[in-house]
Amino acid sequence: MCQKSIIVTLDPASLKGLKESKYSLCFAKKVNDAYNVIWRSSKKYLARNIFSWKPKYAVFGTNTYEASVKVTADTAVVNAELGQECTLDKNGIMNDAISGTHPMSVTINNKYGPIHPGISQICTIDGIEETTPIYVSKDSRTKGEIILTPKEKVLIWFEADVETSTIFEDAKTDAIEIDLTNKESQTISFDFESGTWKVLETK
Repeated sequence: MCQKSIIVTLDPASLKGLKESKYSLCFAKKVNDAYNVIWRSSKKYLARNIFSWKPKYAVFGTNTYEASVKVTADTAVVNAELGQECTLDKNGIMNDAISGTHPMSVTINNKYGPIHPGISQICTIDGIEETTPIYVSKDSRTKGEIILTPKEKVLIWFEADVETSTIFEDAKTDAIEIDLTNKESQTISFDFESGTWKVLETK
């Protein structure tokens, strides 16, 4: 199972400025060509910060989609891997994953009715491993096949007054997108005074 990681480095001046401004270090994962949920946010960042993840997912459904509000799962949250499928039956029960037909995606077979499908992924930062939402469909989806395709692209930025699992629709200023499709790790740095990111070591 391939683990990916992003290392964020901060010099003392940037670390001081960010902490005094009460900024959180935020990450979002691209799914179906969109970023719309804060995967993880952290206030415990230091001079060197490792954010890592594995291709371990979970799917769920929710009745609501609201910007600036934390995601809540209204169905059971069911573990799934790429290439697997979960059925949301007519009673709204999310069934265990079975083999599917889309090898690079996780599929929900919706037999229930209108629902906002969502997907979570496991990640680690501050030494804490959690499975948190990475995407929720803005549009309610009716019966049929719902394909959720996570991409190995991550958006990183600093922002105040935000929390893990919060839906966002606004464009993130001073953000950087890192593509780990064909690599395992990327080291980057952020300069608080200029608000700019720099790409450093790649593996």
